[in-house]
Amino acid sequence: MEKRRSQVLAKLVELKLELETHRESLIIGDDTGNIKRIKYHEFVMQSARGTNVYCEVCLICGFRVHDKCIDQVQRQCVSTQIYKTDFSLSLQICPENSLRNQNFRCAECLANISFDEESDKIPRLCDYTGLFYCSRCHWNGK
Repeated sequence: MEKRRSQVLAKLVELKLELETHRESLIIGDDTGNIKRIKYHEFVMQSARGTNVYCEVCLICGFRVHDKCIDQVQRQCVSTQIYKTDFSLSLQICPENSLRNQNFRCAECLANISFDEESDKIPRLCDYTGLFYCSRCHWNGK
């Protein structure tokens, strides 16, 4: 458990540094005309000289997407939840839920998912929402 906590903390620090880099480039004036807003995400479109020319990163939440896939983003930026007037943190990790309650479908893209050995879409349980997702919509903290 302690090893996992250290990994999560290291990833948070890495993402925070990346976010600050993007914010600094905005303040300096780099890429200001290069922001693409989709579903409340704010992506700074990188040039070929960027650190990762394949993925764009939301300045607000850190969501990553390929530049070619950016117009197909379905996930709304989590910042919209935080700024709601009725927002409250759930201190209960992984609320009880079942895949049956979701009709054996991914909570985001609605693809069929199941624990069957023949299934190519194994459900992934989100520790925060308690909902099940396919591997395309939930990355198990990666």
